Amino acid sequence: MKLRQLDEKDLPSLSAEQISHIVFDVPPAAVAAAGYAPAAAALLLGANPREAEVRAGAAARHFHEGRFPIVVPTGAVRHETRLGEMTEAEFMARILLEGGVPEDAIVVENQAATTRENMLFGMAAIERALKPRGPSFDICVVTSAHHLRRSLALARLYLPRTARILGCTAEGAGGGRDEWMRDAFWTGKVMAELRYIKGMADHGEIEDIFF
Repeated sequence: MKLRQLDEKDLPSLSAEQISHIVFDVPPAAVAAAGYAPAAAALLLGANPREAEVRAGAAARHFHEGRFPIVVPTGAVRHETRLGEMTEAEFMARILLEGGVPEDAIVVENQAATTRENMLFGMAAIERALKPRGPSFDICVVTSAHHLRRSLALARLYLPRTARILGCTAEGAGGGRDEWMRDAFWTGKVMAELRYIKGMADHGEIEDIFF
């Protein structure tokens, strides 16, 4: 069966295995593997503090592995964090600094309020940071595993067609493919993502998914 053939009201009746396939299964070619040529920059997508800290920690590790020389944390939504009230981007920038990423490698984007805006405003920040880099380059999108399929689809819609888009997942904190159903917080996040993906499939923004 295809996702577009399913009625939205029937989504909760899917099995955990079916939901995991729809939400988590990203084509291997779209994921940045160890040893690939470094991307020009990373787009680090904002989230609530619990997720944002995991994502930023992963971005710091990828930075130290040489996967990209610039990180653009993006997100304008303000949250109360363990470091005080600040935007998603500001909080992730602080986590990057805690993780040893130098300040001159971090470009904070403080306007985006949605994942679509992460792409638009984040790309503008990347272009300013890269300056005359050239028409073709790689961008690594860093986000949670459950958020990657939709994020890559939106990146392909809104980022330059000459850019190669790769995903870097931030695993941990109970939100992985085999863990989400055991924690109410992550269950809610994954089910919300399922509805977003269904909507994108219905509107032709993401390739339909067999399950």
